[in-house]
Amino acid sequence: MANRPSLAPAATASPQDEQLVRTVIEFARAPGTARLTAIPFAEKVKLGLSDRIVMERARSEFVQADAWVLRADIFRGRYGPFSLLELLARDGPTTISVGPHPHCASSPVPPPTEFASARRLSVQPTGIDTCLFWWTVDLFVSPAGRIEAITLDLWDP
Repeated sequence: MANRPSLAPAATASPQDEQLVRTVIEFARAPGTARLTAIPFAEKVKLGLSDRIVMERARSEFVQADAWVLRADIFRGRYGPFSLLELLARDGPTTISVGPHPHCASSPVPPPTEFASARRLSVQPTGIDTCLFWWTVDLFVSPAGRIEAITLDLWDP
């Protein structure tokens, strides 16, 4: 058990962190222009899978569900495309953490290199009984409070 990562978050999410993540989840569950304007996106936002950036979107594009889709043939043994909105909109308990976090039952995965110094907020499901149901959506936030990147990670089946 000594090699098993701690399941505790790296840092406690502030009320502002929690509100930011809740605002993104509320948009995922009921997309619309009004909810989108409440999300503090940077002008351009990078999207990625795990530690790899795969595309960039303009802030205005996020009103369309397709802008939240990451196109990849295979990622972590699963077939794409992968929708950030679908994961965030799922009904079920989640937890919000700050900083590096375990990759389900494994060691943390590093952030994309260009966002290593950004504030990393993650949302993950809780109450799951197998890593096959684990996922994380990580928001990388600038010192000015703008979301500069969003990544998705899954557990390998």
